Amino acid sequence: MLLSKTISKEIMIPLDVIFKYAQLMLDKVEDRGHQEVKMLKMIKNSANMTLCSMNDLIDQTFIINGVFKKQITNFDVFKAINDCIEMVELEAKERNMQITIEFNYNCPQWISCDRQRLQQVLLNLLTNAMKFSKRKSMIEVNVSFDKMSFHDTCLFVSVRDFGVGIETNNQQRLFKSVRTLEANQISQSGAGLGLKICKKICKQMGGDIWFHSQIGKGSIFNFSFSAKVGSQVNHPE
Repeated sequence: MLLSKTISKEIMIPLDVIFKYAQLMLDKVEDRGHQEVKMLKMIKNSANMTLCSMNDLIDQTFIINGVFKKQITNFDVFKAINDCIEMVELEAKERNMQITIEFNYNCPQWISCDRQRLQQVLLNLLTNAMKFSKRKSMIEVNVSFDKMSFHDTCLFVSVRDFGVGIETNNQQRLFKSVRTLEANQISQSGAGLGLKICKKICKQMGGDIWFHSQIGKGSIFNFSFSAKVGSQVNHPE
């Protein structure tokens, strides 16, 4: 618990300040195509991705100590998902990769759920999909909302890549270790690093995470969060 408190105070707060001031500067720039805007977006997105990594570590500590707390709020899920896409958009463009997103007709714009944890899991899956994909390839994101039972509803999100796929021996231990996958087909390291934490977060949120993968054809990762139809809020998220 001491580690998580230290991270929150010594690292999270300065990163949050960087993120917020970058956003304030972006809001004041009139020429959206200016080079400075691209640099500010890079600063903002890098700070946000680091915040998400720190949140993974903190959540892992909370889960181990049995003090995981949900942060349920009403929020615009369309914006929350698109914000995640924006975080990896610069790297995607550098690799000539295209990320598409589809919201199913049954998905409400406003939901009641844990926005931070939703973005943590999605960002983990997006960054992994990029690491396992070749240049000039595509990543598909699909979002839907459906009933799990008479009383319960869930948000479903899938991330599909058309990369190298995951070998069978790695599939069996994918959610059991935070170690890097031993994929000989790719040179990038770190793939799969946060999947164990993602699994635990999904379980805590009343959902789950699962996948299907074929060597040479790519992978599709799906996860679900318990969620309810929310109501629109007027204040900025």
